[in-house]
Order: sequence, then C-alpha cells, then structure tokens
Amino acid sequence: MSWELPPLGAIRVFEAAARLGSFTKAAEELGMTQSAASYQIKVLEERAGTPLFIRKTRQIALARPDSSWHRTQQGPSRPWRMHGLPRRVERPACCP
Repeated sequence: MSWELPPLGAIRVFEAAARLGSFTKAAEELGMTQSAASYQIKVLEERAGTPLFIRKTRQIALARPDSSWHRTQQGPSRPWRMHGLPRRVERPACCP
C-alpha cells in the first residue's frame, strides 16, 4: 500500500484555519482567496475520507480536536506524540 503526504499548501491552510477558526481569515493570512483555501481543505478531506471541520455560520471548528495530529501541532518540537515515541530522547555526547 502506497502512502503519500498531502500537499504542503493544504496543510498550511488546515493549520491556519484550525488556529483562526475561519477559512476566510486563513486565506487572508496566507495571501489567497477564500475559495482557494476551501478547495485545499476539500482536497484534504477527500484524502482523509472524513470531514476535518464542523462548519457553522461564519465559523469553523475542528471535527475531532482530540486527533493525534492536531495534538502534535499544539506546541513546537513534539513529533514523538504522533508516533508514540518516548518523550525523552537520548542525545549524542557531542550535543547539548
């Protein structure tokens, strides 16, 4: 089974929309039209096979805010959570 990463532009729109709660605000921040941002989300939703956002009038919310991917994006340098790796990582002696 082949697995491909989604387009980076779509991931950027997803992150901005999740953080800002609006496709319009995400589009403005990224310098694109609202329809282009919505299309990028549509691409992600088709790849995921499930809605990623709950759409309300002038507002959106993550459909599953407890998802492992979203939790890893809440802070910097936390990729171990998505992959179930231990929090403490041994570092080589040469590096602090």
